[in-house]
Amino acid sequence: MLYNTVLQPSVPESVFLERLFYSLNQEGHKYAVMRNYEQLPKSVGGSDLDLLVDTKNADQIVGCIVDAIKKAKGIVIGRVETVGLTKLFALGQPDDLEGQWWGIRIDICIGVVYRGSHNLVSESIWERGVKDYKGVKVISSDLASLLGVMKEVLHNGLIGDRYISQAFDAASERWDKICPVLEPLGSNGLNQLRNICCETGNSNSLAAEAKRFRLNIELSSWKASPILYIANKIRYYGSKIMRVVVFLMLGQAVATSPRPLPIDVAYI
Repeated sequence: MLYNTVLQPSVPESVFLERLFYSLNQEGHKYAVMRNYEQLPKSVGGSDLDLLVDTKNADQIVGCIVDAIKKAKGIVIGRVETVGLTKLFALGQPDDLEGQWWGIRIDICIGVVYRGSHNLVSESIWERGVKDYKGVKVISSDLASLLGVMKEVLHNGLIGDRYISQAFDAASERWDKICPVLEPLGSNGLNQLRNICCETGNSNSLAAEAKRFRLNIELSSWKASPILYIANKIRYYGSKIMRVVVFLMLGQAVATSPRPLPIDVAYI
C-alpha cells in the first residue's frame, strides 16, 4: 500500500474506489472483496484491495479496473502477473485535494489457486459465498475465514490468529452450507481442511496435516489435467524467476548508470 502524504477527512482514494465498484456492478462482473472491506467504498483503511474475480472473464475485469484507475486520474505504475494472480500498483491525485496523492495495491485473484493448481472454489461461490456490503460485493465472513486459513496453511504451514476463531465456528457449526463452494478440494481435501480448522493447537499435528493437504491438492490438479498441471507449474515458477532476473538487471543498470534512468516498471 502507498500511503497518503497528508491525512484529511476526505480520503484521497475514495473517488477511485467509488468509480471502481460502480463500474464493476454496472457491467455485471462477478467479483468479491476478500477481506478488510469495513471502510469500503470510501477507503481501504491502509490495506491492499484483495479481489476474487470470475475465471471466465478475468481479462475484462482487469480492464475495467485499469479503466477506473485512469478515469480517477491515476496511472498503473506497476504490474505483476503469475498463475491465478495479477497485482496492480496504482497512483493518482484527486482534483479537490491539492498536494495529496492516493496510492493502492490491488491483488486480483483469478479463482483460488495454489502454485498453479486447479481452481479450489466452485462456481457456486457467486451465489452461496458472496454478500452485499454498502454496494460492494464481498466474501461472506465464514468463507473468508476458511479461505484465510487455507491460504496460511498452504503457503506458510500455520494458522494466523486473525482467522482461526471464525474458521473454527464455521467448520464446526456451518460446514454443510460451505462445502459446495469448496467442492473442488475433493472429499479428502474437505476433511483435511475441516480437521485443520478444528485443530486444538498441536503444532506437530498441524504441520503433518498441512503437508498432506498440499499433497492432496497437487495430486488432484495432476489427475484433473496432467498437461495443464505441468504448464501452470512452468508458468508459476517461470514468472517468479523472471521477476528476480528483471529486478537484478534493473538494479545493476541503476547502480552503474552515471545518471538516473527512465525505467518503465509497468510489467515488473
